[in-house]
Parts: sequence; structure tokens; C-alpha cells
Amino acid sequence: MIQRRQILALLALTLMWGINWPMMKLSLREITPLYFRALTMSCGALWLSWPVWQFSGAIWLSLVYGAFVNYGFAQIIWSGLARDLPPATSAMSVMAVPMVGTLAATVIVGEWPRWQDFAALVFVAAAIAAVLMPRPTILKTP
Repeated sequence: MIQRRQILALLALTLMWGINWPMMKLSLREITPLYFRALTMSCGALWLSWPVWQFSGAIWLSLVYGAFVNYGFAQIIWSGLARDLPPATSAMSVMAVPMVGTLAATVIVGEWPRWQDFAALVFVAAAIAAVLMPRPTILKTP
């Protein structure tokens, strides 16, 4: 059962991420995506460097993946797309992340989605399709 504080944390995280996209787009007007990502990751690394660094092999593998694949590759590409695409369109790529994560969790950690997860996947896919669907053009008659 999800606890109340977990729901509040999810809501807070959603607000923080939601506010992040327009802020990032504003920043990318003045600096390059690579520089932006390097600054944000460096600040985050300094902020999170307080705990002890004694991790298992699985944790180190996750950290290396996050550093090189996620932040070193995917985030830089996404930042470039966010700079050039409208905010609603670039936000849709972020909506797809939980879809991939939900399905990947089955393979990586053995967490099987429940019916509610599948229902959420369908709704997220429908929302993405609704935003990215081409708008009909209205023909003007002379």
C-alpha cells in the first residue's frame, strides 16, 4: 500500500520535473545542451556526495550506466531536442520514460506490473498520441 508521504513525495517530484522543462528551455537559449547538462550533473554530484561510497557491484553498475548512458548520452540528446521542440512535444518524451521503466523493471528487477500499471501505460500512450497527433487543417473557402 502506498503511504500518504509517498504520494506527497510523488506529487512534489512531479511539480519539480514539470517546472524543470520550461526552466531548462529558458537556459538552453543561452548555453549549449552539453554545458547545461554538465553544470546540472556537477551540482547534483556535489549535493549528493555526502554519503559513504561503499556500494555493491549492482549499485556501481547502475551508477556507471546512469553516468555514461543516461546522463552522458541520452540527456544530452534530449536537451538538444528540448531546445528545438515546443515544450508540449518535448514533454511527451518524458512521459514515455515511465512506460519504458515499468516494462524494463520486469526484466531487470523482476517486478511484474499489475493491472493498474498496464492501465496507466495505456493512458500515457493515449496522452502522448493525443498531443503528437497532427492537427487537422481547416480549408478556407473563397
